[in-house]
Formats: sequence, C-alpha cells, structure tokens
Amino acid sequence: MVDLALSCKSHHSRQNGVSCLTVIIRKDAQQVLAWTDPTTNQSGLASILSFIARLLQSQEESGGLFIGDLIIHLMRKVGEAVLPVLPELLQAMLLRMKTAKTATFIQVFSRAVFV
Repeated sequence: MVDLALSCKSHHSRQNGVSCLTVIIRKDAQQVLAWTDPTTNQSGLASILSFIARLLQSQEESGGLFIGDLIIHLMRKVGEAVLPVLPELLQAMLLRMKTAKTATFIQVFSRAVFV
C-alpha cells in the first residue's frame, strides 16, 4: 500500500493512500507492527514512517490535511513503538509547519504535535 501510494503521481491518489493507511492504523495497528515487507525486510511501522517523511517533504498544502490524521492515529495506536523516532518526526513536522502557507495546514499539524 505504501509503495503504491508513493509511486502515484496523482495528488488525489496519494491522498486516498493516506486515508487508507489511516483506516488500517485505526482498525488494526498491531497487524501493521507485526508486518514486514518481504522484499525490503522493512517493518510496517518503518514503511509508514518513511511514507510520512516523504509526504512531509512535499510542498503541497492539502496533503497536510490528510497526513495529520495519519500521524495522530499512528501515535495514539502504536504508542511506544514510535518513541525511538518521535524526536525526528516532531522535528520534521515543525520544519514543515514553518513553510506552511495556510492556517488550516498549521492547525492540523498543531493538533498532531499536541496529541
């Protein structure tokens, strides 16, 4: 799912990928933690965090509306599993907020930072 969403050039397709991943995290986060990509040997959590990092590098404002919910649910559902990378995740989010152009984008990310 992550590979498919990252390979899409369409903004709409990436948003749908983020929405699907958010639902997966909300419904069965433990399955994501247990899964390993057989081709890369990367954990499900690492794959999602890599996906989030790539999306945070994008300058698309509307993408932030969807990625914020994914980050919130990820932190709520996998809790301690995110702790090792939490400082980097928060730093990336804060750096992205500095370049935001809309108040809505900043509000969504602020909500994620203060979960």
